Formats: sequence, structure tokens, C-alpha cells
Amino acid sequence: MPFDSLRYALFLPAATLGYFLCPPRFRWTMLLAASYFFYAAWTTGFVGALAACTVFTYGCGRRMTISPTENGRRWWLAGGVVANLGMLIGFKYAGVFAGWMVPIGISFFTLQAVGYLLDVMRGERLPETHLGYFAVYMAFFPHLVAGPIGRSTHLLPQFRETHNPEYDQLSRGVRQIMWGLFQKVVVADNLGIFVDSVYGDVRIYAGFPLIIATVFYSLQLYCDFAGYSNVALGSARLMGFDLTPNFDRPYLAQNLAEFWRRWHVSLSRWLGDNVHKPIAVALRAHPRAGLVLAILSTFVLCGLWHGATWNFVVWGLLHGVALSALALTGRPRRRLEKAMTPWWHAVVCVAATTLFVSFTWVFFRTESLGDAMYAVQHMTAIDFGSLVGVPTLSRATFFKQLSLAGVAVAAELVGPRVDRAFEWLGPATSNYSCVVLLGLCIYAFGVFEKQTFIYAQF
Repeated sequence: MPFDSLRYALFLPAATLGYFLCPPRFRWTMLLAASYFFYAAWTTGFVGALAACTVFTYGCGRRMTISPTENGRRWWLAGGVVANLGMLIGFKYAGVFAGWMVPIGISFFTLQAVGYLLDVMRGERLPETHLGYFAVYMAFFPHLVAGPIGRSTHLLPQFRETHNPEYDQLSRGVRQIMWGLFQKVVVADNLGIFVDSVYGDVRIYAGFPLIIATVFYSLQLYCDFAGYSNVALGSARLMGFDLTPNFDRPYLAQNLAEFWRRWHVSLSRWLGDNVHKPIAVALRAHPRAGLVLAILSTFVLCGLWHGATWNFVVWGLLHGVALSALALTGRPRRRLEKAMTPWWHAVVCVAATTLFVSFTWVFFRTESLGDAMYAVQHMTAIDFGSLVGVPTLSRATFFKQLSLAGVAVAAELVGPRVDRAFEWLGPATSNYSCVVLLGLCIYAFGVFEKQTFIYAQF
């Protein structure tokens, strides 16, 4: 069930209340039942895929410890990794050609399973001995569909802890949920109206409509995915769980490497730990070539993880090439920084990074590589007489969306700490005021037609 649905608004309080009413030693059973109910309500028919992934990964982790030899441990690791990635490839990529449905969230829970096995192999944690706790770790409903990807060393131990309801955690959780819903239904879904109008038939537009739609999509994608992540973090916080924050104002990054430390943080860390670092270490005898190969390999895989089309491959390559150039030009960049005032250097770097990232989102949004190349080639065909450029939208609707884009930019500048905006009123009044204000904005400006979260498709 989507986070922005009435069903979830009824499900979450019931699940939270049920969790706290259960005796501590049985709470994992309640969480597991709630998580599988949540998953089944969102994607009927694929619960078996999640269960199979869970049981097989648990078994491989246990066998890795029992195995008396290093080779035996490696074979069990390889079996677990191949099985999980094979399921991901079979459903997600073969499904592109076979035309079958893809289980929601499969990209996330298979990566979480592989990350767990690699953590065990590296000795960063012992394998989980309780199948129930491990099953909850794999299926925990706040992060199941679109992350954040839970690191086993951080999230898995929390299911053994006893959490009690506390006013601070409940109020912070509610505020974060409301902020996430505001980002999704007020900002992202409103901007999506213009974006879909242009990118739905991209070849009939040129110039301003393409530029504005691309800028809007940059903000839509961020607010949609960050909105999902904030609802996920807030939902987990209600029950006392701490998920990894997935965003840290990425459009304020001063270079592309910093952007990836701020954008989709859990995936960036997963790729860094499990793809980039092993390749770089294996090629350490050739440091520069090894670094470039590690970066390119990581981002091509990142592109393919998002989808089995040339669009995503090109998107990943663009980021990989740009990051390689960034890594190899440290000395001239430092000289340039010294030649500029700190404030001006920061402005130029943020602008350049944001422009590059927004440009690459063209390949992310278009339906085919041909559409992406058309959009890139025709963005510069400026027609000053057609600023809006989308006949189906009124100027009032367009400028409403433009205002919401301004809200999104302002939120980036001041940060997402909405709960501090009313602190001068006192803790209780601050909480109620913040929640009420966000609720009124959602009611007045929200788009409530069925708009799925963008990253749910990945």
C-alpha cells in the first residue's frame, strides 16, 4: 500500500499500537506479520519471492559460519550472491523482454540480502541465528519497497532491542511523515503534471518547455524520493527504530562526489563498499587506471540497477566519466579554488554540479535513448514567444507549479528540519503547529490522484 494512501494512514497507527501492545519477546512476530501484510497489499502475488530470498540468504549466512574451510565459506557466499542477483536479473531484466510483472522492491531487498552476506564474510558481524529476526530485517515495511537499504550491522541488532513509546520519538516521527507527504503530494506530484505533459511526448517540444520540464523533473525526483524516505524514516521512528537517512540536501553539493555522498546515501554506500572498493583494491598496483575502472564499473552497474535500457547505461556512464575526471584533476581544481573567493567558488561549484546532474536526468526520465538525444539536441532551440509551451496547462497552473519549485529550492537552502521552525512556541505547541501547517498545505495544494512513488518502480 503506498505511503500516500488512506490505507497506509489507517495501517501505520494500527501497526505501531500493535507493536507496543505485544510483549517484547513476541514483537518480531507482529512486525513480520504487519510487514508481509503491507507487502501483499502493495504487490499481490510476489510475497513468495521475498520469503524465498529471506530463507535462502539466512541459510547461506549460517552455512558460511559452519563451513570448516575458507573455500567452503566462499562457495556459500557465491551461492547466496548468485541466487539473489539471479532472482533480481530474472525478474527485472528478463521481464523487460518477457513482459511479466516485476515484484515491487526487489532491487532493494536483494541488495540488502547480498550486503548482509558480504558483511558476514568480511567478519563485520556474525550471522543471525534467529530466522524470525532476520525475516523482519528483510521485510521491515517502512524500508521494504524503496529503501533506504538497511546495513545489517546497523539495523538488524535493533530488532532485539526493547523499544518503549516516548513522546519525543512519536512527535518527531509524525513531523517527519508529514514533511515527507508534503514533499510528495504537494511539490513532487504538482511538478509532475508539467513534467509528464512535456516528457510524455517529448518530440513535439523544443527550447523552454524542455528546459523547464528538466529542471522541474530534477526537483520532482528529489522531492518524490526524499518524501518517500522521510515517510519511511518517520514510520520507523514511531516504533523506536533508526533507519539510515537517505538524503542530505544533495543539490547543495559542490562537486559530483559530494553529490553522491548526499543523494541516495544507502545505495551510494552499498556500491562503495561492495563494488568500488573491491575493484580498486584488486587493481591497487595500477592506482590511476584502477581508480577509473572502479568508478566506471560502479556507475555502469548503478545505471543497470535502475533499469535494463540504454538510457540508464548512458546515465551511469556520464556520471562515471565525470567522477573519473574529478578524481584525476585534483591539483588544477585546488589551484582554481585558491584563485577564487570562498563564497564565489562555492556558488560556481554548486551551480555547475546541479546543472550537470539535472542534464543527466534527461536520460533518466525519457522513455528511450532516441527521446533523450532529441531532448538534449533541442533544448537550445529557444523560442521566447512560448515560455510555457504546454497548451494543455493554464498559465495559473504553470505558475503554481513554478511557485512550488521555489518552495522546493527554499527547502533545500534552509534544510529539511521543519520541526525547528516553530521551536520558539515551545515543544508541544511547536509540534502541533508544524503538523497542522503541513496538513493544511497538503489538503489545500496536494495532488491526490494515484501517483506512485518514482523509485517504487526500481
